[in-house]
Amino acid sequence: MQTESVRLGRRQSGKPIDLQIEQRHTLVVGASGAGKGSFLWGVVGSLAPAIAVDAVRAYGIDLKGGMELTMGAPLFTKIAVKGGQAVEMLREFVGIADERTEAMRGHSRNHKPGLGDPLYLLVIDELASLTAYADNETKKEAERLLKRLLSIGRAVGVVVVAFVQDPRKEVIDMRGLFTQTIALRLRSAMETNMVLGDGMAPFAPAHRILKGAQG
Repeated sequence: MQTESVRLGRRQSGKPIDLQIEQRHTLVVGASGAGKGSFLWGVVGSLAPAIAVDAVRAYGIDLKGGMELTMGAPLFTKIAVKGGQAVEMLREFVGIADERTEAMRGHSRNHKPGLGDPLYLLVIDELASLTAYADNETKKEAERLLKRLLSIGRAVGVVVVAFVQDPRKEVIDMRGLFTQTIALRLRSAMETNMVLGDGMAPFAPAHRILKGAQG
């Protein structure tokens, strides 16, 4: 049973590519049709054996009416499809992280998932629906809770995997709190630098990925 990382595919060299899940908050950025859905289900599907024995509990936020995440509803403990539900879920996750921090203080620096002591995984499909396009009250509270969760949750086994199309700071101003970022096909060199870091566009040109080369 694997919870530390998931295998998502192959590199151009043919070697496998694995994504670390434990101890990481992950932000996946890609234009429409870039393969975010395959990435999302690659993560959740690979964790299905751990979910089945309660070593991972997956929750989801999908404010596009649940059109994506409800396709795999049995894998999720709960799915939020409205702004108010999403805020309550974030509040629940912050509470779990706070409780674990208290329990682990002075005993352990990093949580290791086990049966009945799971890794909590929050999957957010189209983060902008929560941080940019929701009503002001929902957006403000969601941003506050998400920033706190990204700040405290990683070491105590409460992690976030979020997906977004637009990496601009006005859409997602907490992108620096994610400990790993993945660039799928992007629309410009500027966006590549936003996602991967200043000056990275010539070395990892995500904006040059062909539309037919999802992933």
